[in-house]
Amino acid sequence: MRHFTVTAPRTRPAAQSNLQKWADDVADGDLATLTRKCWTIAPERVAAMYFYPGAIAAAMATRSEGAQAGSFWRVDEIRVSASHAELESDYPCPSGELPGRIDHGMRDYDAAHVVTRFLHRAAGSPIASSDTESNYPLDCDAVASSAWEREAPSGVRSMEHAAREFGRIGGFEAESVSATVNDDRSLALVTATVDGRETTFYLIPHLLQRCVISFTD
Repeated sequence: MRHFTVTAPRTRPAAQSNLQKWADDVADGDLATLTRKCWTIAPERVAAMYFYPGAIAAAMATRSEGAQAGSFWRVDEIRVSASHAELESDYPCPSGELPGRIDHGMRDYDAAHVVTRFLHRAAGSPIASSDTESNYPLDCDAVASSAWEREAPSGVRSMEHAAREFGRIGGFEAESVSATVNDDRSLALVTATVDGRETTFYLIPHLLQRCVISFTD
């Protein structure tokens, strides 16, 4: 389809040129580039969201609105959102909610991708050099941790700094990462073989992200 012009948030005018690079790739249907550059998002979600550039273009033509977690663009039932962290990157990758096609609810591939990134960091080999906790938090914050305490499985405690408590690892088996999301998509259990032992991670949705709330081994 023809290229479309995006409207950057009024609070982040410098993001305009970077958002436009992403928009041009969406318009071109260049899913290979989008998957490679949008590494904060599970490849399955990239393919599902950006396969419909017309819907994305319609939302991005509107003026953005600010929210606690970032900014969003909306037209009818179509909503495109970008976290503060994404808007600060040199290639922001907003997430799209397209009725009847994909919503923002957590899916198994989202949870598996978060844990894969978490483990790559712990092994000292992040999937991108900028994939650090300070740039792209994967730990749940105090607000999320406090809310989860009331619904946590028996014997599982919330961790405000899961990455710090988890520490460094020697390695993990990437093919062993497997996720299951509950029916209302409020909790995901992800198992992985880490340093030869099976570890279970607990993830919850929080604002525009999915975060690691706890782990057990």
